[in-house]
Amino acid sequence: MKSPNNRLKFQLQQVLLITLFWMIISAFEFLIQYSVIIFLDLNFSSEMAVPYLLINIVVGMVAGLIGGSILVFVWNRWLRSISYGRALVSIFITFSLIYLCVYLIINAISIQFSIFPPAPDLTVTRHAWPILIQYVNWLVIGLGTLFFLQVNDKYGPGVLSKFLMGKYFHPRPEERIFMFLDLKSSTTIAEKLGNEQYFQFLKDAFTAITPSILKHNGEIYQYVGDEIVVSWNMNHPKSFQRAILCFFDISDSISGDENFKKRYQVQPEFKAGIHGGIVIAGEMGIIKREIAYSGDVLNTTSRIQESCKQFDAHLLISNYIYEKVKHLDSVRFEQIGSIPLRGKNKPLELFKVEVPEY
Repeated sequence: MKSPNNRLKFQLQQVLLITLFWMIISAFEFLIQYSVIIFLDLNFSSEMAVPYLLINIVVGMVAGLIGGSILVFVWNRWLRSISYGRALVSIFITFSLIYLCVYLIINAISIQFSIFPPAPDLTVTRHAWPILIQYVNWLVIGLGTLFFLQVNDKYGPGVLSKFLMGKYFHPRPEERIFMFLDLKSSTTIAEKLGNEQYFQFLKDAFTAITPSILKHNGEIYQYVGDEIVVSWNMNHPKSFQRAILCFFDISDSISGDENFKKRYQVQPEFKAGIHGGIVIAGEMGIIKREIAYSGDVLNTTSRIQESCKQFDAHLLISNYIYEKVKHLDSVRFEQIGSIPLRGKNKPLELFKVEVPEY
């Protein structure tokens, strides 16, 4: 049984979050307007406050569902696939159409249920200004949401907030789990596809597995050639289990994606090593800043991943990880033994993990 489409689930979650956020903004806008009306002692019946608040929330919901879907499924892709100039023009046009659509829907609802009088004629100049201001306001909100999605994609979920809070301004020790995920037979595939097509193949493969990583709360730390380094904070009690299940989910989702066979005549397959321990985390760089981890844990995890080829394994884990996940009934472990790793003075106890049949 193949796993559900994690990418679609992740995108739908984004749409729902945007919708909720825009509903809150709509409600907040009304509260500001209502406060001004009360402060200026204008002629406004307090009995109409609740209906107006509800219609504002409906505006946010409709705009969020329509606009959020466009943001996540269309605009975000445009910014990745076409030039920024063409993307911005397309975004401006589609936003104008979305705004007009939402405006007409809400106006129709208000007339149908007599919540408030029909919207003013757009040709009347004195009524056009509030509509124009509202249009610009939601254009800024839409572009701001898109900017946040782009930054979130750039740095990974949760990383932006860590930068803003200065969490890693000074280096600090952390207990983390790392998974080094590497594409199998990468040299053979690169020779078969050629440089440009291989680059696109890698891009598509990484895109396909990202939702599985996010589903299990993994943080993508680095892309290194044909390898991805994923990390989990040990503070969460289920992080060890999530790291193991994340690899299973990746393997399951990538094997069920037939687009690779159709487009490249090659099906990607990954091998991985998982280890954990104390690392030092902090901001690194001046021109291009990033949150970096350093310590023996990363070197050891990389060597564990390299050993997958030697033992014909999809997934190898250290004894440290094994002690935390050995209770998992759906996983089969095979003890490899104490293995000397390249660059390490002491051998390390490794376990081979079998991918369960679903």
